Amino acid sequence: MFIWIKNADEIMATNTERKETRLVARISTEIQEIIQIATEQTETLHLSMKGADALLAALENPPKANSKLLKAAKHYKDRVNVYNP
Repeated sequence: MFIWIKNADEIMATNTERKETRLVARISTEIQEIIQIATEQTETLHLSMKGADALLAALENPPKANSKLLKAAKHYKDRVNVYNP
């Protein structure tokens, strides 16, 4: 997961910047599949400073897992195949 925090100066500057880049490389099919899986699992968050502060506070002092969270984690683990090389 990528976290991008913008301040007011960056918001105006990035609106005119190019938003895509091309990467060309010869790689094995296995590496291509790993990259594809990684890109599908990647998310980008655009946060305000207030949102970033709230996220970092939650990461530094996470709440204790309740029964619903534990059930959701088990459900995820039972149904999702996570790639671990």
